Amino acid sequence: PLVYAVRTWSKSRKINDAYTGWINSFGWTVMVVAYLQILGILPPIEYIDLTQERQTWSTTNTATVGDLFIDFFKWLLSFDYKNKRISIRYNGITDKEADKFTDDVIFCVERPRTPYQNITRQVTVRTLKVIRREWRRVITMIETKGALLSDICASSDTHQLN
Repeated sequence: PLVYAVRTWSKSRKINDAYTGWINSFGWTVMVVAYLQILGILPPIEYIDLTQERQTWSTTNTATVGDLFIDFFKWLLSFDYKNKRISIRYNGITDKEADKFTDDVIFCVERPRTPYQNITRQVTVRTLKVIRREWRRVITMIETKGALLSDICASSDTHQLN
């Protein structure tokens, strides 16, 4: 449900399109998985035995999807994207190591099974500014207005890239 909510929100706000400088659905999904790893809800992918049909792990987390949704955006706003990268191979976050990437690393979400490939390489300084503004918008709408997902997902026609 959390991945679905984030992807629905990003598409409705028109910040889910790698071809125009935004983060694609895969990038949003990896960021949610990383966030859930940090909370201990999901394990790092390196701990998952891909030869087994069923995996076993447990969590003591009792947060609602709504709480996880708003806290996901708070986490992203506090994320040190200048020095860190999001990596589900390393339990959510690790050092950026920008010199090891062959593409842009303004905002870095590492491809899960291919080290040092940035799946958000198309994000520019300008689009990241808008994306961060959208994260703040979600938090403000929920905390000050008690907005529902339908309100938060109100369509956006264009974004000012200033």
